[in-house]
Amino acid sequence: MRENTLRKIWARGEAVVNGWLSIPSSFSAEVMAHQGFDSLTVDMQDPPVVEAQQKIVEACKRHGVAAGIHNGTSAYALKMIAAGYQFVTLASESRFMAAKAAEEVAAVRKTGVKAGQLPAY
Repeated sequence: MRENTLRKIWARGEAVVNGWLSIPSSFSAEVMAHQGFDSLTVDMQDPPVVEAQQKIVEACKRHGVAAGIHNGTSAYALKMIAAGYQFVTLASESRFMAAKAAEEVAAVRKTGVKAGQLPAY
């Protein structure tokens, strides 16, 4: 198993310096990996980036840089961990707030309550 360099940095009480990759290219990952970052995060899941994801994680591994990727869902995050990414981010605060709001609205609508009525509690 590959050593988790991020945990070592955090254990020393230091900050991790992360670079953000938004260009769908393993070449950009190679260039960024030489700049001294502790980790690199792949930003997008658009088709050109999806094609480059494995090459990007391999480039990071070659240079001892932790590879991370932003994910829209937990299922995709698990897929990326299996592909070799060492850290993942999940969605965004706006997505989580919207999902919770939709859940709460659905719970109210499910009661069948009408204007001027209160459900029995």
